[in-house]
Amino acid sequence: MAEITGRRRGELVRGVFEVLMDNPDGLPAAQVLKAVEQTVPPSEFERESYTRNPAVRRYEKTIRFATIPSVKAGWLIKSGGSWSLTDAGRGACPARRRN
Repeated sequence: MAEITGRRRGELVRGVFEVLMDNPDGLPAAQVLKAVEQTVPPSEFERESYTRNPAVRRYEKTIRFATIPSVKAGWLIKSGGSWSLTDAGRGACPARRRN
């Protein structure tokens, strides 16, 4: 069975931060997840659903769990179904490279 590595979780969290950096007032979680999928597409494993809960795709659940440390660090706020970065979270996000 494929696993989701720490590196992969980091890629997903970085995707969340990049989406939210462009939306300082925050976004509904569902919108964040859709936007991240455009820049950090799911792997074959992440596209699959859980065996015991076929209505839940691994990709979204992985992102939700991977962002918990950012919430605990005070960088990300999840409230009322919306996600937003704190000032500390914006400061923790490395400068983006422009191509």
